[in-house]
Amino acid sequence: MKYNSASAINTYNTCPRKYYYKYKLKLPEAKNIHQLAGSIVHKAIKIKSLNPQKPISEIFDKIWNEHSKDLKELGLSKDELLSYYNQFKQMALNWEKDFDPKAKLECEKELYSERYQLFGIIDEISEKNGKIRIMDNKTSQFEKLLPEHKLQLGIYALLFQENFSRLPDYAGIRFLRSGKKEYVSINNSLLNKAKYYANLMRVRVLPNDIEYYPKRISFACRWKGGRCSYYEKCFSQSN
Repeated sequence: MKYNSASAINTYNTCPRKYYYKYKLKLPEAKNIHQLAGSIVHKAIKIKSLNPQKPISEIFDKIWNEHSKDLKELGLSKDELLSYYNQFKQMALNWEKDFDPKAKLECEKELYSERYQLFGIIDEISEKNGKIRIMDNKTSQFEKLLPEHKLQLGIYALLFQENFSRLPDYAGIRFLRSGKKEYVSINNSLLNKAKYYANLMRVRVLPNDIEYYPKRISFACRWKGGRCSYYEKCFSQSN
C-alpha cells in the first residue's frame, strides 16, 4: 500500500513540479545550510527529550561537530558558518525554554493510517494532566501560520485519532526562531479538509510524464538566503 505524507500533499499543492522531482523521480534534494542545520536542531530536540537533565546546548554542539564535514562541503565562509551556528543554536535554546520535564513527551513519532493511506512523523506528542498536545517545530524565517500548516496539523490529528481512538486536545506550530507557538482549532472543518486532500491524492492518477506536473512559480522557488533544492533543474527545463 502506498502512503502519502502531509509533506507530499503540501508539496503537490505548492508546486507539482517539485512533487514530480522529489516523489516520482525520487531525486535527492540539494544540500543547503537551512536543511542541514534544521535537521541538527531536530536531532538535538529528540535527544533532549530522552535525556531531560542534559543541557540542549551541549547536545547541539556535539551534533554540529559531528556534521563538520557536511557543513564545510556547503562552501560557506567561517563567518557565515558561525552566524548560522548561532542562529540555529538559539532555536534549540528557544525550544528548551518551553520544555516541561513533568510532561510525558515523545518526539518524531511515526504514525500510519490505512483508512486514508497516510503517514506522518509528528515532531512532538506530549501529555500532561490527561491533555494531549501535538506540535510541529519550524526553523523557517517566516513565522506565520499558513494554510499548509493547518493541513499538516489536520492530517496529524487524523493519524492520532486512528492510532489512539481519540483526538489530541491541542495541535500547533512552534516557530523556533522566536519560540512563538500558534494553535489551530481541532474541529470538523480542519479534519474534513485533511480527509479531502488525503482522498484526493488516493484517487488522483499521477503519471510519470513531466508535462502533468507544471511549475508553480512562487516565493518558494527562491527567497533571500535560499532556494528550492530543484531550482536549477526546474528552470533549465523549457516547459
